[in-house]
Amino acid sequence: MKVQDPVDAKIVRVKQLSFSYGERVALKDIAFEIEKGELFGFLGPNGSGKSTLFHLLTSWIPCRKERIWLGEVDVGVHPAAARHKIGALFQSPSLDVQLTVRENLIFQGYFYGLHGTRLRKKVDELLEVLGVKDRASDRVKELSGGLKRRVEVAKCMLHDPEILIMDEPTVGMDPLARDQFWKTVQQLRDRTRVTTLVTSHLLQEMEQCDQIGILKEGQMLGVRSPDLWKKEFEGEETVRLELENPEPALDLLPQKWKENVIRLEQGMQITGSHLAREIPEVVSRLGENLVSITWSQPSLEDVFLKLNLDEDSSDQQLLTSSEFMKGVK
Repeated sequence: MKVQDPVDAKIVRVKQLSFSYGERVALKDIAFEIEKGELFGFLGPNGSGKSTLFHLLTSWIPCRKERIWLGEVDVGVHPAAARHKIGALFQSPSLDVQLTVRENLIFQGYFYGLHGTRLRKKVDELLEVLGVKDRASDRVKELSGGLKRRVEVAKCMLHDPEILIMDEPTVGMDPLARDQFWKTVQQLRDRTRVTTLVTSHLLQEMEQCDQIGILKEGQMLGVRSPDLWKKEFEGEETVRLELENPEPALDLLPQKWKENVIRLEQGMQITGSHLAREIPEVVSRLGENLVSITWSQPSLEDVFLKLNLDEDSSDQQLLTSSEFMKGVK
């Protein structure tokens, strides 16, 4: 078994990973590292390679050796040992809806070789941490979508994995259920220090990640904390004007504002730098024609749209895999 140098030891380490389905390239020279205990998010549009990457990390798809390490385990050489380190929650439901919550967990525990007092104690602990202890005797079919997902997380954690992998875990949930789900996941991390990898299309969920890797067309555009991603666009501000009559308003704007105007149905949007200082003057000029004005700094959504709508972004990678790997030899 390949053992990493202690200096480079990370809980997840991916080096120059590529994968193709026939002639279709799904991943191109992916590289990243994840610290123990981190919440790491993968962000990207459909077809960016997120699901393929997760399937490789979990050994669902066989991986070439010396490409993925989970701790000291080379996934390509020792896939069975790698699977002991992870709990995987994919998009497809995995519960037997005719069984109770507790029965689902007990049967899953048998697959992990757990039984008796040890298994019952672990089930009770996870039911409490994930907020479903009072529903332990209910059949799964009686639970809401959010509660079902919490039970699925409990299944993933029965064998005390070091890494929890979740692929679009909150798909189909309403905002309240999503909020409750993430609160329970945070409680689980606080209790167990499990390293968590997650994909999501919901950018507000990505805001709570420690690090985010953004994928596009199988390439990693970079790895940053949410704040550092947004800092890449520091200086860009957005002002939205809601107007009674947009036509005469354009001539009243400062010249700098006119250079980056997008017409909206009920007004206009302006993007630029140092806009906030000119807002009082603009409000005075527009007078009663102005219904409302909003100002914002770059959000994670702005970063995502900028990177994925810019046709040249693949040539302007913030951190290329080859650059990243220079420091990971």
